[in-house]
Amino acid sequence: ILHPLQAAFDYPIASAAIGLAGLFASRPLLGSIVGGLARLVCHVISGAVFFASYAPEGQNPWVYSTVYNATPMIPSIIICAVFVIMLTRVLNKKRG
Repeated sequence: ILHPLQAAFDYPIASAAIGLAGLFASRPLLGSIVGGLARLVCHVISGAVFFASYAPEGQNPWVYSTVYNATPMIPSIIICAVFVIMLTRVLNKKRG
């Protein structure tokens, strides 16, 4: 941990950002995508601001942080979206 704000962005704020999914209770797929992207934004901010020195020389730290953090986060968002679709279908069958 380099700075208290870095720790906040990488841990509690990023985890809380997933909670934005709850704003889309009637559209759970959209909610899972919004929550995942909000978490990604928190990690990108932290990476660009606090870990810019790790970017290769001459590369924009925002681009580097986006690529670095999106690499695991985009598959995670996709996996969550697939599970949301599957769960929604199961729940709809039980209701109907």
